[in-house]
Parts: sequence; structure tokens; C-alpha cells
Amino acid sequence: NVLPKLVEEMLGRLGKGPKDLGGVVVGLGPGSFTGLRISLATAKGLCWAAQVPLVGASSLAAMALAAAPDVAEGTLLVPCLDARKGEVYAGFYRRRGQGVEILEPEAALKPEALLARVGDQPSVVYGIGRDAYPVLSALPPPPTRVKTPDAGALVALCREVPAYSKQAVFALEPHYVRPPDVEWTAKPKK
Repeated sequence: NVLPKLVEEMLGRLGKGPKDLGGVVVGLGPGSFTGLRISLATAKGLCWAAQVPLVGASSLAAMALAAAPDVAEGTLLVPCLDARKGEVYAGFYRRRGQGVEILEPEAALKPEALLARVGDQPSVVYGIGRDAYPVLSALPPPPTRVKTPDAGALVALCREVPAYSKQAVFALEPHYVRPPDVEWTAKPKK
């Protein structure tokens, strides 16, 4: 109930309404299951009501793009968010020019598994996921201040905003990386 009021207040400060938007960009995750569902449901409702396009991109990719100017060309960027349960959500990107390229699919990993995957290659591991686990915070300090997904980078990742389509709005789904807890607990025991 808070998020729709914040959006309405923000638009009101600008003297605008939902129909004045050219589109809405949303982070698709990974992240908190409830947070992703709430933000995406709010964005879908707003876009459907105002008939404006909705696009989304990876939250970790946004972190990588935001940190890219802080590192040298070719650097391995490993943005991390706290996945709870003793894991981090991690993305694997390489800085290429003004952008980043995806090297591997995003994953939920134990911090030790992340260290093993990164190995000895020059890399920058950063974000609130790094800060959540002592084994990761012992790495050299990252040359970036990026800790969470960056809204400007998220918009930059969504370069093309399609025309409004109700089907496209409701087809957009969060990217959880791992199954929600309910799927873990609902599986029959062997």
C-alpha cells in the first residue's frame, strides 16, 4: 500500500500523472521474493491502468553497469546481493567499452563457492551481498561505491521501450534465480 502512494506523491510533485509516463522500468531481480512480487505487481497495475509500456532488466546487471566506469576495461565485475540462507546472488560480467557483457548466468551461491568460482582472476566483488558475509568482506576493497541496483543503470539497460501492450505488461516475470521457499517446502519428501 505504501509503494503506490509513493509513486503518486512523486508524480504529483512533478505535476504529472501516470498517463504522462513514457514507460516504466522495473528491476526484475534477483532479490527478495516478496519485494520483487510487490514491485512488479505495482508496476503492472500502474502500466495497465495508464496504458503505458513496462520493461524490466536484471538488478545485478544494473549493478554491473553502474560499477563499470569505476574499473579498467576487461575487469571481471561480480555484483552481489544478500540472498539470505547463507548465500549471495551473484552476477558475472566483464567491462567492455561503456557497457558490460554477461559471462555466466546469475546464481545463488554460498560465499565460499563464489570465491572458488572467481578464483585467482582479477575481479571486483561488491555490493551488499559481499558486506553480509565475513569471508567476502575480507577481499580487497572494491573500487566502486555501488552496493545496490542503480535506477539510472536499470533504465540504460532498457534502451528500447516498446509500445504499450497489455499482454507484454502481464507477461513480465521476476527473475528469482532460485525457487521461492514455498516450492522448497511443498516438494514431497522421499
